[in-house]
Amino acid sequence: MLKIQETPENIPTGEIPRSFQVLCDRVLVNRISPGTRLNIIGVLSVFNKKDRENVLNSFVRVLGNNHIKAI
Repeated sequence: MLKIQETPENIPTGEIPRSFQVLCDRVLVNRISPGTRLNIIGVLSVFNKKDRENVLNSFVRVLGNNHIKAI
């Protein structure tokens, strides 16, 4: 599970960067290091936590990624 964050140049002045969780498995594991910029291709998934019936959590299941550059 990775937490991705929008790039600094896309954040409006005075705003906190938005983040999102993504799930990588199989050959995509251990290929990305902190600070790496990438494009992700994936499927948006939603699930319920067992202890909270009305709360939905969302994440992206990564199908592939394109490494752009390290910051």
